Amino acid sequence: MLTIKPVDLETLLIAVIQAHQNLLVTGSPGIGKTAIFKRSVKALKADGFFMYPSIGDPTDAKGLAWIVDGKATFIAFDELQRVYDAIAEGKLCALVLDDLGQGLPATQASYMSLMDKLRGKISIIAATNRRGDKAGVQGVLEPVKSRFHSIVELQADLNDFCTHLLDEGEEMYGISEDSVIDVVSFLRFRPEHLCAFNATADLTNSPCPRLWVSVAQQVSLGLPAHIEFVSVAGAIGEGVGGEFSAFKKMRRALPNLDAILLDPNNATIPTDPSVRWAVCTGLANKATEKNFPSLHIYAKKLHAAALGQFAVLLIRDAQRKAPEIRETDEFQKLVSGPIGDLIVGTVRS
Repeated sequence: MLTIKPVDLETLLIAVIQAHQNLLVTGSPGIGKTAIFKRSVKALKADGFFMYPSIGDPTDAKGLAWIVDGKATFIAFDELQRVYDAIAEGKLCALVLDDLGQGLPATQASYMSLMDKLRGKISIIAATNRRGDKAGVQGVLEPVKSRFHSIVELQADLNDFCTHLLDEGEEMYGISEDSVIDVVSFLRFRPEHLCAFNATADLTNSPCPRLWVSVAQQVSLGLPAHIEFVSVAGAIGEGVGGEFSAFKKMRRALPNLDAILLDPNNATIPTDPSVRWAVCTGLANKATEKNFPSLHIYAKKLHAAALGQFAVLLIRDAQRKAPEIRETDEFQKLVSGPIGDLIVGTVRS
C-alpha cells in the first residue's frame, strides 16, 4: 500500500471532513493517527466525536432498544446522541472510530448500518493498526472497508514530527523547552530511530513518535541521570535509550549559544555532526527579529563550509519560531541567494 506522511494526511482529512466523506487510516501503533485527527478537526473548528469499537458492543452503533410512547425504538447512547444533535444543528463534524480493527466482527458489522444512515451527513474516520503489529487486529470486514471512500497508510515523517514537537510540545504535552530540543536534535542526528517499531510479545518497547513524546516528558521531570536512563530505556529500548542519554549529556556541553549570537563572525562550526545538529536546533529556538542578523551570518558560514543542509535547518526552524524575521532585510537577502535556493529545493546555475 502507498503511504502518506502526517502533514499530507492532515490536508486530506480536512478535505474529507468538509466533503462529508469517509476515510480509513492504518499504521503502526504510536505513529500519531489519533493526534492528527484531533488537529484536523481543530483546524476546521469542527466538532469531533470518538467511539471505540475495540471495547464496544454491537449495540453501541444503534442504541438501546426501548419502548417510547408505546412504540419500539432505539435510544442512542451519549456520544452517538451528540453526533445526531450536531447534525441536526447543521454543524460540521466528524465521527472517529478509533482502533476499528480490534473490534469483534459483530461490533464492526454493527457500524455498517450507521455508516449508511450517516452517509453524506457527516465524515466517518476510522483508525486501525495492521494485522502484523501484534495489536489484536484480525482484520476489517470487507463490507465495512468498502464503506470508506479510501484506505490510506500513515507513515512517520521526521520533519513533521519535529515541527509538531517544536510548535506544540510545551503547550500540548507539558514538555520543557530544553527537553524538546534534546529529542528533536537527537532525532535529526539519528532519524532512523524516529519509528523503529518492532512487534513483539516481550514486555519491551521500541521507538515510535508517541514514545518519543513520552521520553521528552520524562526528561522534563529532572530525574537523577541513572533513574532517567532506566525510565527512558523502558520507553524506547535499552540500545536507543543509551544513545539518547549519551547525546543528551553531549548537548549539555555544547558551545555557548549566546556567545555565537553575540559574535557569529568568530564563532567556530563544530566538527562533530551530532553537535552541529544540536547547535543549529538550539540557535533556531532562540531566534528573534533582533538577533536574526547574527543567525544570518552563521547560516552563511555554514553554507560556505559546504554545510548547506545545516544552514537550511537553521533558517527553516528560525522562521517557524519567529515568523517576523521574514520581514527583515537579512532574510530577504538570504532567500534570494544560494541558501534560498536550497530551501526551495533548487540549484543556482
